[in-house]
Amino acid sequence: MALLGQARDLTVTAEALSTLRLPVTRVLITENLVNFLALPECPGTLAIYGGGYGFSSLRDAQWLRDCEVLYWGDLDTHGFRILDQLRAVHPHVASVLMDEATLLAHRDVWGTEPSPSKAVLSRLTAEESALHDGLRHDSFGTAIRLEQELIRWDWAVERLGTDAGRQSAAEAEKNDQ
Repeated sequence: MALLGQARDLTVTAEALSTLRLPVTRVLITENLVNFLALPECPGTLAIYGGGYGFSSLRDAQWLRDCEVLYWGDLDTHGFRILDQLRAVHPHVASVLMDEATLLAHRDVWGTEPSPSKAVLSRLTAEESALHDGLRHDSFGTAIRLEQELIRWDWAVERLGTDAGRQSAAEAEKNDQ
């Protein structure tokens, strides 16, 4: 954004965040700092580092209602619990990279969730709920989790819909021809 000059990463208070009026149409909230810092730039998109359950600063940001809001959390019971709680405040939030295809494509880097949540969540989509239940009831193995920073970057960028992702998808399609 031109109004921010060369600034790329900023820290603002919750109060300041609630008063922002930025020329963005999409907001991507990520749970992991490494992923947040590595995100490629995408016009009209603001990335927010949520820090796990630390999304309370978004509660009063009413301007988020006018944006497409995506949440990218860990693929574990707590990642879905955070998504559920975020939707209590902003019901239109959509998850990204929190699906069964992503989980199964990264079986080689699965870890174990130290203390899985057994909470029943009411704000998940049918697909999210089925995956959450599978994780909660050990359908994939005992206390399985996929931390978002372990997802292959090419997989993530393509699915995030960034310019870099669209470019890599176009290059892959061109190579297939």
